[in-house]
Amino acid sequence: MYGTPTQITNEIYLGSASSSRDDSLLQMLGVTHILVAGSYLTVHHPNKFEYKTISIDDEENVDISSHFEDSYYFIEDALLKGKILIHCAAGVSRSATLTIAYLMRKNKWDLKFTIDFVRDKRKCINPNDGFIKQLKLFEDKLFK
Repeated sequence: MYGTPTQITNEIYLGSASSSRDDSLLQMLGVTHILVAGSYLTVHHPNKFEYKTISIDDEENVDISSHFEDSYYFIEDALLKGKILIHCAAGVSRSATLTIAYLMRKNKWDLKFTIDFVRDKRKCINPNDGFIKQLKLFEDKLFK
């Protein structure tokens, strides 16, 4: 489950670091951009895909919300040109959080609906408690 990217929408894939290694599969899927969420993760194909790396750890005290804005615009740009893979180490917490934040903002969806939507596609998502708190604050800000 961790190795294969999961299609969340027609244009957005969510996965693990291992899902970012198979360039032929990613190209077959139409991926043009890769958003990497991890301080120690490798960019495997810099000449084949456009990358954005967010250097964060999967810890409750990490401020992931400070990356919601730039991630949103990177994803938006990617979707104008192709498709995107959003990944962290396992595709469970950091990348899931960024995907959820993007979908909440783009679609004006509440947090519960968005988590359920993403989890319906990728069962293993599980943002850490600190990231969930930040998503709740983000939800409050979106729906003021």
